[in-house]
Amino acid sequence: MPEPRVYDAEEAAAVLHCRPSWLKEQARQRRISFLLVGRSYRWTAEQLEQIVAQFTVNPVKSSLVARRTPQTISDRAVPVLRARPPRRARHLDGGGNAVA
Repeated sequence: MPEPRVYDAEEAAAVLHCRPSWLKEQARQRRISFLLVGRSYRWTAEQLEQIVAQFTVNPVKSSLVARRTPQTISDRAVPVLRARPPRRARHLDGGGNAVA
């Protein structure tokens, strides 16, 4: 029985056309399937195919997509925006020193 081909992060990223850091992060967060050899992430061809299938996005019929109707500013209430006071109100003199 031939040994299965195992890809490291750089090789797998080249196959998937992504960055090795993205692949390692997905593996670290257990979002994708992987092999852990020592402290290194590795992937088989089957696992790379699973990753492609997992992140495949299929189109949705246009009738199912919710469309937003444009609103003008006069149609909706616009709140008055006010700055929040600072957490610590300090008064500084001209030299940058705090004044009591």
